[in-house]
Amino acid sequence: MNTINVSWNFTKYAAPPDIPVSHNSIFVVATGNDNIDFVRSEREFASEAVNSRRVIAVMNSDRNNGRSTCDTAFFGALWEEPYKDKAIVSYPGKLDGHAGVSCPGAGGGTSFSAPRVAWLAAAASPNIDPATWINAVSARIIQSRTRVADDIHAAPLDIKKLFTRE
Repeated sequence: MNTINVSWNFTKYAAPPDIPVSHNSIFVVATGNDNIDFVRSEREFASEAVNSRRVIAVMNSDRNNGRSTCDTAFFGALWEEPYKDKAIVSYPGKLDGHAGVSCPGAGGGTSFSAPRVAWLAAAASPNIDPATWINAVSARIIQSRTRVADDIHAAPLDIKKLFTRE
């Protein structure tokens, strides 16, 4: 089983590679830092999270309050049917909490959020049957998200929920 981090995106001037079809790989993908709806704009590869359990899209959130930060790209229908059960999550990607540190940029962003979620997803699922691994990991990520009352675009990952075995 593989957890693969993809922290880049492609524009109309670059031909994106295909994500290989695999029954044992999950792609944890940064959504971007341009404050746009990554699904409506069809951002490679993050927008695939609404159609595939093998993609986990990762937005950026503040580590203190869970709200979206760093101009993170978002999905406007995140908590609506039929999308609220998709593997779209947010996690802190800021590197430094000091004033004056730009975010996104050298101070962090979704390219720092995504690898952290990839590591957490792999660490939280060491003994899952390979035949059901993708669905089980995606489900665990989805069940570990929380809502932020004043930010409809945020879905911060609750680490305690992620590592709680039922």
